[in-house]
Amino acid sequence: MSKKKICITCGGNIPSYIKRDGVLHNLKNRKRCLECSTFRLDKSVDEISGYSNWSVSKRKSHIAWLNKRSTELKQRLVDIFGGCCKYCKYSRLLDALEFHHLDRHKKCFSLTKSNIRSRSWTVVFEEAQKCDLVCSRCHREIEAGLVPNFQQ
Repeated sequence: MSKKKICITCGGNIPSYIKRDGVLHNLKNRKRCLECSTFRLDKSVDEISGYSNWSVSKRKSHIAWLNKRSTELKQRLVDIFGGCCKYCKYSRLLDALEFHHLDRHKKCFSLTKSNIRSRSWTVVFEEAQKCDLVCSRCHREIEAGLVPNFQQ
């Protein structure tokens, strides 16, 4: 017998699943019932993201600007951190370089292009100071505990 989830706002029951437009949706992780927190299935992606009143050309232009900004921010960070992987000195492809948080408990957000493009330089740089610049391969090895000289 499954335990019923209770809404943290009104105390009402939260169903485990709901079927909308012929699709079954899992609601097990919700903290609020459908009356207290809207279920966004009735809105399009454009309405949720705030692009609904924008023309197609303006949307494309804005997305291109966000992509350019995120690449520029990451390139600036990579240059500050030495331009290559701390362990193997890889530096060929910007997208293959990642930031590994030295203390995961102090991590506020990951430094991916999609996360940094809408944040200020100050906030991004403060987060980057908690990290080492590593290539994707070394990052996976660090996470798996295979890099011998790395101290967590």
